[in-house]
Amino acid sequence: MELCKYPAAETERCYEIEAIQIPIVYNRFGDHDPDGLLYVLKKDADRIRREAVRNFQKEIPQPCEDVKPLVIRANLGDKVVIHFSHSLKRELSIHVQGLAYDVRTSDGADVGYNRNTTTKRQITYTWYAQRSPHGPDFSYDRYQLPFRTHAQPDAAHRRSRRYRRRYFHELLGLRRSGAAHLKGICGRPIENPSDSWWNQGNPCVPFA
Repeated sequence: MELCKYPAAETERCYEIEAIQIPIVYNRFGDHDPDGLLYVLKKDADRIRREAVRNFQKEIPQPCEDVKPLVIRANLGDKVVIHFSHSLKRELSIHVQGLAYDVRTSDGADVGYNRNTTTKRQITYTWYAQRSPHGPDFSYDRYQLPFRTHAQPDAAHRRSRRYRRRYFHELLGLRRSGAAHLKGICGRPIENPSDSWWNQGNPCVPFA
């Protein structure tokens, strides 16, 4: 199918994602990566940066509760639009695996003769969740699709790659069409929770 003839998606999900560089502390003993990289929702970037630095400056550096891999959500049939930005002095990107996209605009890589879709500041990617990563006949409740940067690391980050991979390889949670992502207690829709569950179209569950 030609890229311009994708069927219209039922839902367009937009995420504003920022890459930030912060000290990442792994345990209460202070083991850390001083140059950690993290994908976060843009609206949370300043808060997470402040909290991570504050915890790192303690006598024994301590982990920050909100420094964890980012998980975003989509359902089969969705169009996913990612507005990606950062303020670091290097090229970064987001490259997803398992979803359809136009390699000329949304690959998140600098490969061959294709247009460079990494960025020194900001870029928009568009992904299409048109089919299961396991084929059209695969039945599932959920599937985790990794996304990560395909930009080349600088020397400092090559040295810290062993740690950085724990946090700079994130997930897109893909579910069946009609599933809703809700808070675990009140059932209200939320964007990037750790205390959440998926309503698989159960009419007995109220939507508030």
